[in-house]
Amino acid sequence: MLTIIHEAAEKAFHNRANEVENASKEAKMLIFESYSSACPCLGLGTFAIKDSVDILAYIASREWLDEDPRESCDVLQLFSAS
Repeated sequence: MLTIIHEAAEKAFHNRANEVENASKEAKMLIFESYSSACPCLGLGTFAIKDSVDILAYIASREWLDEDPRESCDVLQLFSAS
């Protein structure tokens, strides 16, 4: 299942807005990070994973960490509220 999650996440963050690579060296953690130029890509990737029901149950947390701390949030909580 870990391979499926990695493949789905990498596909989500290689989208029409840009490409962002997984920066994590740990097998059970995915980190997609970039600066303002890739924000649209990060946003589209985040929503693509939300729609990937097959892997959502295996994700413990999805944090959006912004350079502006007021913009940081737990994306899973945000999606569950909507």
